[in-house]
Amino acid sequence: LCRNECVGMANIDFDNITNRSRVFLTVYGNEQMNKKAIRFQLWQASTGKVLTLTPSVDITFAHGAVYGCGNEQLVIFTAGGGEEQNITLQPGWNWTSFNISVNANSTGVINNVMTASNPWTEGDLIKNPVTRNFCVYSDSLGRFVGSLYHFRYIYSHMVYSANKNIMRVSGRVLPADSMRVTLRGKGQWSPLPCLFSESTPVSEALADYFDNATAGDMVKSHDRFAYFSEDKKWEGNLTALRPGEGYFFRRTGEGDVVINFYDKNRPNKGNSVPRKNYMPAYRDTETAVFHNPNAATNMTMIATIEHQSYKEEDTSIRVYANGELAAVAQPQQIDGETYYFLTIQSDNMDAKLRFETEDGRELRLLDDNTSQIISLRNCPDSHYGSLRSPARLVATDEPTDRVYKIIEDDHVIIIRQGERYDATGKKLNK
Repeated sequence: LCRNECVGMANIDFDNITNRSRVFLTVYGNEQMNKKAIRFQLWQASTGKVLTLTPSVDITFAHGAVYGCGNEQLVIFTAGGGEEQNITLQPGWNWTSFNISVNANSTGVINNVMTASNPWTEGDLIKNPVTRNFCVYSDSLGRFVGSLYHFRYIYSHMVYSANKNIMRVSGRVLPADSMRVTLRGKGQWSPLPCLFSESTPVSEALADYFDNATAGDMVKSHDRFAYFSEDKKWEGNLTALRPGEGYFFRRTGEGDVVINFYDKNRPNKGNSVPRKNYMPAYRDTETAVFHNPNAATNMTMIATIEHQSYKEEDTSIRVYANGELAAVAQPQQIDGETYYFLTIQSDNMDAKLRFETEDGRELRLLDDNTSQIISLRNCPDSHYGSLRSPARLVATDEPTDRVYKIIEDDHVIIIRQGERYDATGKKLNK
C-alpha cells in the first residue's frame, strides 16, 4: 500500500527445499509516489483477517529499485500483532463494532487508523451513541473532524455512508482477558460489540451471561432482535452475532453484569475464566426481511394478530411511520403460537404508527386491560410485548385502498391497491 492505495499484490509460495515461504512482489507507481513509504499487509484466506507486516528494512518507492534479489539480503516480513478489520458499509446508516484494540493514545487517531476502499463523501458521519461524540467527513480538509477522536472496542458505533464502502480499521489483536463488556441493569441499554472473529449463534455468544439472564432481556441490531423468554431461551429473528456488526443490549435485572466472550479462534492465554464447550462452526445464512438505511434508531415489538377468520400464519406485518415503511416481519411459530418480531426503524420521533397485513388489511392495536383500540407512536429504544403478553393486533375485514410510498434502492415506489408504481405513475412488475 502507498497513500492507502493498493500498488502491488502477490501470492505466497512455500519452498520445500529451503523450508520457508517466499513472495515475489512487483510494486507499480508513478512520479508522485517517488520516495513515498510502502506499507505491507497479509490477507489470511482461512480467517479473512488482514495482518500488518513489518519489513526488515525500510522500503520507499523508487522506479527500477530492487529489494532482496541477487547479492542483497532477503527482506523478512514479520507479523507484529497488528490487524486490520474490514467492515462493509451499505448506503445509509450502519451499526458497527470492532473486535480489535485500536490505539487511542493520540488526538485525531481516527484519521490515522481508518481508511476506506472508496473515497469518503462530504457529510459522512460516525457517532458514538453512548458518549454522544461524533465526527463528520470534510471534503475540503480530507479527513473526519469533530468530538469523536478514537474508537474503543467496548462500544457500538453508528456510521452513515452516502455510498457503499469498506471501512478499514487497524489495531492489535484483542487479548483474551480483555474480551469482556459491562451490561447495565434496571432496563438500561448498553452497547454490545461483537468481539468474535466469526458469526456466532446468540445462545453461544451469550453463554457466559445465561446465569444472570432475566425474562425480558433483549439484544438488538439495526434490523433484528432477540428476546430472552420465560422459557429461558433466546427467541426472535436475530440468531447470531456477526463480526463488524454493532448491537445494543437491554438488561432488565438489577445491577450491572460483566460478561466474557470466548472466541475459539483466539488463544486463551491470560484468561482466568475456563473456556466453554463449543459446537461445530456456525454457517451464517440469515438475511434481514427489511432494512431501512435512512434510520439510525429503532424500537421493537412482539405482537400477535387476533381475528377468528384470519389466518395469521399466512401473512407478514408491515408498519408505517407517518406513511413511510418502517418495518416488515414474517410470522414465527413458537410452541404452537404465531408471533411477529417487529424492529421498527425510523428516526421520525413521535410519528404515528400504522400496522397492516401483507394484503393491505389494517391492524389495530388493542389495550391489554380494556381491549379498546389505541394508537402508538414511534419512540426509539422502547419495547412493547412479550411472549406471554404480546401486543395484540386485530385485523379489519376489508383491505384498505390507501396509497402509500416505500423506498427501494434509493427510489420512491408508490403502492396503490397492492400494485407498485414508480414516481412517474408507471406500473412496475412485482
